[in-house]
Amino acid sequence: MKKTLAFLFLLGLAAPAPAGFSLGRPAAVKKRVDKLDDKVRAAARAPASPDRPPVFSASAAVSTTVAAGGYTRVSAAAADPDGDTVTYVWTSTAGVFQGSGAAPYWLAPAVSGVYTLSCAASDGSLSVSTSVVVTAVAPGTPKWDFSAANPFSLPPVPAPDGTVYVSDSGGVLYALDGAGAQKWSYTTAAALNYPPVVSADGMVYAVDSSDNVYAVRPDGTLKWSNTTLPAVTVDASPVVGPDGGIYVYDGTSAALYSLDPVTGVEVSTFTDLSGILVAPVAGPNGSIYVAANDGVDDVLYAVPAAGLSGSTPTIVTGITMPPAVGADGSVYWLDLSNNLNAATAAGSTKWAAPFSYIPSLADVGPLIGLDGGVYVLDSGSGVIRVSSETGVGFAFSSSFAAVTQPAASGRDGAVYAVSTADLAAARSGDTALWGPVTAAPPATAFNMPSAVADGTVYATDDNGAVYAFYSTSLPPSP
Repeated sequence: MKKTLAFLFLLGLAAPAPAGFSLGRPAAVKKRVDKLDDKVRAAARAPASPDRPPVFSASAAVSTTVAAGGYTRVSAAAADPDGDTVTYVWTSTAGVFQGSGAAPYWLAPAVSGVYTLSCAASDGSLSVSTSVVVTAVAPGTPKWDFSAANPFSLPPVPAPDGTVYVSDSGGVLYALDGAGAQKWSYTTAAALNYPPVVSADGMVYAVDSSDNVYAVRPDGTLKWSNTTLPAVTVDASPVVGPDGGIYVYDGTSAALYSLDPVTGVEVSTFTDLSGILVAPVAGPNGSIYVAANDGVDDVLYAVPAAGLSGSTPTIVTGITMPPAVGADGSVYWLDLSNNLNAATAAGSTKWAAPFSYIPSLADVGPLIGLDGGVYVLDSGSGVIRVSSETGVGFAFSSSFAAVTQPAASGRDGAVYAVSTADLAAARSGDTALWGPVTAAPPATAFNMPSAVADGTVYATDDNGAVYAFYSTSLPPSP
């Protein structure tokens, strides 16, 4: 019998095992396997987790009011709960978008109105939408105004952070925020003769009619004032040099003084320059531009931080007014023959443009507009725009009359000028854009306007008021 069972076992034909003996899975193991199989089958029958759409956390416009033909930047932020990549698509009831992604620019249409800007955020299969509402107003619409105790005679100075600096005839320097509210004021010993200058670190430098130079911190507290200069007649706004030095120009003695930016104490960076012809100017490349006579020629020096040894000299015989410096380092100046001259950053001749007009006798040279054009004040017919590339000029003769102060230009080529005491704006084709705006009584005239990249135009009047106006502009280049 035992031999038979053994034989059958080897052949796999053995009879069922006696009770308590298992040739297959143990019962406990089998039970666990069966439960696992049930779970696998249940998981296979269960539906997959549903895809969830993105969720917006924010949407906004930098400015919810712009000029018709102006722009604002919009932004949105969304996250996908499943970790999927989110993409953004913007649409609007009018106007166009420049750029893509979460934060493009929106250029408003030329017609005033209320516009809805919508953003759809998608994870590739599902999307959600949000929107912001932007109002476009007529160009020239007042944005805000601010009143001071004394008249203004100087133009406003907008800073990159949105602060606007103005000084009244009582020697009070005001700092206004982007909404026209006063941030602080500082009173100098005498009235300011020239507009203040703002450095890259937010320091404000000014000179008063008693030839004191001031350094005021961004919070309105005094850092230093310099009353130790020799018998100096300061004839221009201070200039911040590439080395951080503060330069002041004495037109009476044709000298340039350099002040230490930390202490205000005089240092002698320019002792080897004599006979400085016009006030120095700062260029966008960090150099300052100083015109002086070397004993033979009038020479314009582009002086970098390293000093005169590294400067680029350009012959500028007959220079009559401070030059203008373009974004590429090109330099533009007027000479005694009423020519507007241009030189490259390397000092080579770019062009010379003779004009039939007579430049204004005001002590203001050519200016560079936000559109890159060169603007010259014509004592007879108003404002001349000259192409920085070709030297070809165009006169705004029908839009402006009796212009006695330099004009300002917007990024889109719109020109702003005080015409017969009123503030007016014209398009590049010499057609009226907005205005003329008359200063509120009892003011008699606006002062030279200032324009910034977003289209805001600032002006002061002789009644002690500062104005901000909405105007047209173009978004920054991609």
